[in-house]
Amino acid sequence: MPYEQAIRWLKQARGEEAWGYLPGGTPRGEPTVWACAAGLRPPTEWLARADLEWAILPAAAALSDSPGVEALRERWLDTLLDEAQPSLSGQTLDVGDHVDGFIPGWAWFPETFSWVEPTCFALISLERCGRSDHPRYAEGVRLLEDRVCVDGGWNYGNDEVLGVDLPSYAHSSGWALLALPRGHRLVEAGLARLQQILERPSTRSLAVAALAAGRHGGNPWPFVDALLARQAPDGSFGMGRVDRTALAAVALRMASRGTSPLTGTVALPDRPEQTDG
Repeated sequence: MPYEQAIRWLKQARGEEAWGYLPGGTPRGEPTVWACAAGLRPPTEWLARADLEWAILPAAAALSDSPGVEALRERWLDTLLDEAQPSLSGQTLDVGDHVDGFIPGWAWFPETFSWVEPTCFALISLERCGRSDHPRYAEGVRLLEDRVCVDGGWNYGNDEVLGVDLPSYAHSSGWALLALPRGHRLVEAGLARLQQILERPSTRSLAVAALAAGRHGGNPWPFVDALLARQAPDGSFGMGRVDRTALAAVALRMASRGTSPLTGTVALPDRPEQTDG
């Protein structure tokens, strides 16, 4: 099965302590976090001492159903809610009328301006770990509302620059949808925007789109099928990249089991029967 094939590849790609971006590479936060979200055993000792950098933002969500890491999850959540310096809480800035620079989201690097994707990662962690009642969660949702593009999706950062509307990006839009609450007013247009991913697909965009569609009761199967078409015979994705393979495996985990740590349990529609011709 495709999911099991991806998991076997990821197990073989693990280094001595954790996962790097390439098989056996230097351990890094992002590929390790996504590998754990795919269902692999967390390297708890490494996670406890490692600097995960920005990957600390999705870490609590990625390991939300992993046993034995409760203390780590609480530490990560406390860190992403800590506004003391330096932290990944986005810095406010007067950037003009095109965007509200005073909404505090989250950033890629300490003491920098808020960006869409880091804010999404933090929101997903807060929601999946029962912290959506925190004021910072509402602020993060408000940032996504402020940054939505005219096409219904999301750009990396702003929706407009120098009076020019910016186009949205596939994976940024998928992460934003994963971060928004179910039933939010922007979900319908965002899901429609995801359909464009099928015209210019990538492993990352397809995986995130499948997860987003599943979370909001949409149809993930076109994204899953397009994703499966990109799987290599050895089970990997993204030309042997660990982070891409792991993220694809998270989507396949949801598709095959109806749940993932990034979405929780989802109600998937029946998969259309494949026809020839």
